[in-house]
Amino acid sequence: MPTSSMPTVEMIHRCSLVAALHDTDVAVARSHELAMQVVILRIELADHRAERVALRAELDASRQLHAEIRASRAYRLASKVWSLRRAVGG
Repeated sequence: MPTSSMPTVEMIHRCSLVAALHDTDVAVARSHELAMQVVILRIELADHRAERVALRAELDASRQLHAEIRASRAYRLASKVWSLRRAVGG
């Protein structure tokens, strides 16, 4: 049974539907934005991990070189000379 308030109720329902669709569009856009941020951060993380691996390899090579230098006869001789020099006070 139609009443005089029917168009008003229908208008309210349409407004609610439009608002809900708008809210859905906003939520989808925000979800997309957040997903893109996650992708970008994952790429940055992979880059940082690769850089860390390269730096670790460089550090290991430097430590190996340092160990080889300390094990050399020239280093041991220089170390002894330096110790004698400090002991003499020069």
